[in-house]
Amino acid sequence: MESNELSVAAAAYRDAFGHGVPAEVQRLFAMRPGPLVMEIRQAIALGRPVAGWRALSRNSDASMPAPYPPGT
Repeated sequence: MESNELSVAAAAYRDAFGHGVPAEVQRLFAMRPGPLVMEIRQAIALGRPVAGWRALSRNSDASMPAPYPPGT
């Protein structure tokens, strides 16, 4: 399974539920993204976000560095 499939699935998850797949979860499945892609597809098909991912996603987004240093 290509990482592009994970990127497409993660984008579809964000579009469907308004929050992304947490970075921690993506890192856990980096070597074997297949099960994660299946989990994402199942959540979308059922119309139910994965429990706990909203909070983790917000924490992941908050801990990400800004794209540019402040004041530039």
